[in-house]
Amino acid sequence: MVGWEIPAQTYAVLTVQGLCELTSVIDYFYQEWLPNSDEYESTDGPMFELYPETFDSDKAQLYLYFPVRKK
Repeated sequence: MVGWEIPAQTYAVLTVQGLCELTSVIDYFYQEWLPNSDEYESTDGPMFELYPETFDSDKAQLYLYFPVRKK
């Protein structure tokens, strides 16, 4: 495992309920949420997944962090 320092910036955080939903949540962000946002736009920075300490692959809940900035 490798540790990274992630720069402080603004992120849109979406919850994923189950690993099978990962792709659909990413698609939702880029195809619906972001184009329809009057307040935010995409920016440079890492998009990353956060797996909480309570992560269980049977009841997988994780978080996707998308870098955004105010328009």
